[in-house]
Amino acid sequence: MKKTGPVILITCLIGNTSAQTWDLMETPAAARHYTYYMEVDASESRFVLFARNSSVDSVYTSNGEGNWAGVQHGDFPKAFYADDGSLFLLKDLNPSSSVLQPQVFRSTDNGVTLSEITGVAGRCFYKDAQGNIFLSTPTGFKYSTNSGVSFTDVATPFAVTGAALDGNGDLYYGSDSLKLFHSVNGGSTWSDISKNLSAYARVSELQVVNGTYFFNDEDGSHRYGAPADPIWSFIQPGTLTSWVGDLRFHDDALFIRSPYGLYSRTTWAPSGWPLILEGIFSSNSFGSFLGNYSLSNDHVFAKVDSGFVTTSIAALVSTAEIDAAPLVKVFPNPATDVLFVSGFKDLGMVALELHDPAGCLVRRVRGKASVDVRDLPAGAYVLTMTEGGRRHAATFMKE
Repeated sequence: MKKTGPVILITCLIGNTSAQTWDLMETPAAARHYTYYMEVDASESRFVLFARNSSVDSVYTSNGEGNWAGVQHGDFPKAFYADDGSLFLLKDLNPSSSVLQPQVFRSTDNGVTLSEITGVAGRCFYKDAQGNIFLSTPTGFKYSTNSGVSFTDVATPFAVTGAALDGNGDLYYGSDSLKLFHSVNGGSTWSDISKNLSAYARVSELQVVNGTYFFNDEDGSHRYGAPADPIWSFIQPGTLTSWVGDLRFHDDALFIRSPYGLYSRTTWAPSGWPLILEGIFSSNSFGSFLGNYSLSNDHVFAKVDSGFVTTSIAALVSTAEIDAAPLVKVFPNPATDVLFVSGFKDLGMVALELHDPAGCLVRRVRGKASVDVRDLPAGAYVLTMTEGGRRHAATFMKE
């Protein structure tokens, strides 16, 4: 993303985490409309902006370099990227109705052309923490373990509102009244593993991570629990609120949104004690957090009043310090064409970010030992280098 706005330092309290830097992304004018939401793939090479109500109907995509193109029209209430970078879009064929009439598409060229996935019901449409994809059908659900290249159909006795696959190959699905079912034989038979029930809630966005179930009960809460727990526990942000949602995992961290802001926790609780989340931010100089956010391998992207802002995940979920490690070198300095770095143990884990004198992010590369600077104006620049949990910074001159 070469074209970003000016950098403004925003202090966000997450334990002992220090001040964070948020970059304002350049997006189409329509992206600043409150109805537009964004998803990003893991490598930040593909972005999509889509509308979640019928007042606007344009879908934009980008290759991450700041250039956006309109690719589709229609009411697309949901979207996500598979692990291979393919884009999944859910379209509502009758947005004026209160009942979703779904049409699901997969695109391998970032939304330019769409291939329909037939036989879907619409109540279940998401990717879990392991990269598996789940779509509800009139008779159950279908799932894919290869980014949607192929699907396996599973029949269930009740309507499916959420489904999951654990590391042992066991299947799970959720239904109305907080009903949760488990199968050890690919869906041939199901066991009811429900706990406390509610006549008005249903299990959705179901995920099984490290033997713990996480789901949205659609009654205003996210819940979690282990098989031995007698009841479901509530996920509670640090600021009391009536509902939370949109749970996403990133390695050992989790993120969740609420009306009061975006929250994170670096380690989530086992069963037996409440899961308390620390606040990331509810507003900053770019505006108030509006609920939508997405995660790449390295960054958080969040919607605020003025558009979309981004910052490093590592900066939000850890207290990694910027240091001048003696083994890390930046050369030549001054530089005219290409700037090189050396001294890293695993180049594939290295991310380089270059900010100009005004604080604008002008370059971001990953897995490379060089940055092309030949087209940059002369002046002083700051290069931030991240390798795993370690961050290094250096200043150099461009001639």
